[in-house]
Amino acid sequence: MNGRSREWFDFLDRYALRAGAASLGLCILIGVWTPMHRSFFNAWMFAWLFWLNISLGALALSMMHHLTGGDWGALIRPIANSAALALPVLFLLFLPIFLGLSILFPWARPNEVAADPILAHAHIYLNPLFFLLRFLLYFLVWTILAWTITYVPDPGIRRRISAAGLVIYVVLMTLAGVDWIMSRQTHWVSSVFGFVTVVSQALTALCFILLILRHRMRQPEIASFAKPQTFVDLGNLLLMFVILWAYMNFAQYLITWTGNEQSDIAWYVQRTYAGWRLLAGIIIFIHFLVPFFLLLMRPLKQNIHNLSLICAALFFLRILDLYWNVGPQKQDDPHGGFVLSPLDILAWLGIGGIWWTVFSRYLKRAPFLAPSSETETRISYGPANA
Repeated sequence: MNGRSREWFDFLDRYALRAGAASLGLCILIGVWTPMHRSFFNAWMFAWLFWLNISLGALALSMMHHLTGGDWGALIRPIANSAALALPVLFLLFLPIFLGLSILFPWARPNEVAADPILAHAHIYLNPLFFLLRFLLYFLVWTILAWTITYVPDPGIRRRISAAGLVIYVVLMTLAGVDWIMSRQTHWVSSVFGFVTVVSQALTALCFILLILRHRMRQPEIASFAKPQTFVDLGNLLLMFVILWAYMNFAQYLITWTGNEQSDIAWYVQRTYAGWRLLAGIIIFIHFLVPFFLLLMRPLKQNIHNLSLICAALFFLRILDLYWNVGPQKQDDPHGGFVLSPLDILAWLGIGGIWWTVFSRYLKRAPFLAPSSETETRISYGPANA
């Protein structure tokens, strides 16, 4: 990699850790102030969930390629594996959340549990100790999956691990989605939320991976291997996730609307009031309709530069979509308007800077291309200088 691409990566590598540490330090200093406790923990959870989405979505994409094969995976799997291997740092970055359980989760507030029969019934499952044990289990399994599909040399074993791993990933992420997001809204339930979360993670990760791939294209090994059809395959994969994301979100809304239960609609009442309604409109029309029609055009998908522009816009919209899901829950007033705290930005930059540092170190040691059953004899290896 050379020119602007190398300068871009060198800039991030040089300053990501320092900027991340400084942002987190400032975020913590502000969060220590009592009136900012709620905003601090909500911002930390939002930022942590976003970068977790990339790591887990990348893990799922890598396992998908082990099962399906294809040249498209040879291009993106080294990036995906590097992102998945950053899971241990996200494990550590979640630990401050345990200091704010009673702020973030109604089931962690004894007075509310005692006064609410539904919360009291759910307390068998939603309690701090069991929450901690599930958190440890999630990351133990995900980290083992990430390491095995990256470092186990036998492709047959990797394929079998991926087959079971995808099922395990969906099950555990469904439970984790309930733990970390759904349980923050008292009495709200959704049978589709786990699938929404899984698809959202894959979409976020693919956007990120294609942006990184765009900057790795100046490597001769990658440029000589990549063909227009390979980018078409990646564009089709991106289109599929955009459609799945829209379908799952619409299915969740439709089920809630037809049920018309007061406890269920509170989730959407918060997210369709004042500025949140505008944000919802942006997500619906720009996040779905624009990329949907663009990605139907085959000539556009044959060029990684065009794909990267779409992914850059989608990546920003993925941030807005997650904030639309998490942000309203920091407000005591269910009809509160749109609020963006400086802590949201500081936490996102801080956790992102630390996550990027770990990801970049793994990427530098990764091969340029990952072998698949169709491409093993055509790929040369070397340490990536991304």
